[in-house]
Order: sequence, then C-alpha cells, then structure tokens
Amino acid sequence: FQMLGPDKDFIEEMLGQVGKRHKSMGVNPSFFPFMGQAVIFAMEHYLARDLNDEEREAWEEVFDAISGDIVKQILK
Repeated sequence: FQMLGPDKDFIEEMLGQVGKRHKSMGVNPSFFPFMGQAVIFAMEHYLARDLNDEEREAWEEVFDAISGDIVKQILK
C-alpha cells in the first residue's frame, strides 16, 4: 500500500474493520485464494476479454495486498 501515501493508514484501518467483520461471520482465510481467482474471472467476463499478463499481475498484487490485511485480522 505504499503507493497510497497519506491514505495508507486509513485504508489499513478500514481493512482491519473488514477483517473483524469477516472473522465474526466465520470466514475462513483459505477462501481468499479462490475469491481472488473469482475476481479475475469476473473482470475478464465483464470486460469480454482476457487480461494481459501485466494487467493480471497488477490485479493479483492489489487483491493479495487487500486480502492479506483482511486475513491478518481474521487470524488475530
């Protein structure tokens, strides 16, 4: 999240709250890799084209960063 600059703390706090809600609902961290694949699939479906390697890597990096913060909170 370094690219977010001064908004980094706000985003991390928000994702921490999302993680707490996921934990309270019993979400298992093992679900997240499957969810990431589903997000990519849905994007390609609605864009009506495959993502190129650069686009796919960028979206995977974003998803991994977001889900990583959520999973940290679930595991607390």
